Amino acid sequence: KDADTLTTTDLRKPEWFKIDRVIACRKKSHSKEVCDIVNLCHWSQQDGQYEYLVKWKGLEYSDATWETSGTEELLVEFNKLVQRHRKANEIHDSHCGKLQKFQLTEQPYYLTGGILFEYQIFGVNWILSNFQIRRNVILA
Repeated sequence: KDADTLTTTDLRKPEWFKIDRVIACRKKSHSKEVCDIVNLCHWSQQDGQYEYLVKWKGLEYSDATWETSGTEELLVEFNKLVQRHRKANEIHDSHCGKLQKFQLTEQPYYLTGGILFEYQIFGVNWILSNFQIRRNVILA
C-alpha cells in the first residue's frame, strides 16, 4: 500500500486520560519517600516540587503514573486525597484512647473450641500495641 493512504487508529479510550484519584505524593528530590499528605495544605507552595501518583479511570492500579503537572483536575483530586487522610486520622484519634486501654490479660470469654496459650496472648497483645501506634505488622 501507498504510505500516504495508511492511517493510524488511536485505540486509547478517552476516559484513560481522566483522573480517577490521586493515590500518593512524593517530593521530586526524594522519589523513594512518600510525603506526609495530611500536612500538605498549600497547593501553590507544592506546585513543581511534588509528584502525584495518579490512578486513571478505566485502568488498573498497576497502570498508575507519577505526574508533576499542576492541572485543575489534579488539584481537585489531590484535595480529595488530603481530606480522606484527615478523615481517617480523625476516626483513628477518636478511637485511639479506647484501644490503648485494652490489653488481653486472660482467656477471652468469647473464645470457643479451645484456649489461647500464653505465647498466643502475648502475640495478640503485640499486634494490639502495634495497631495502636498505627504500625503495620504481621505475626508469623
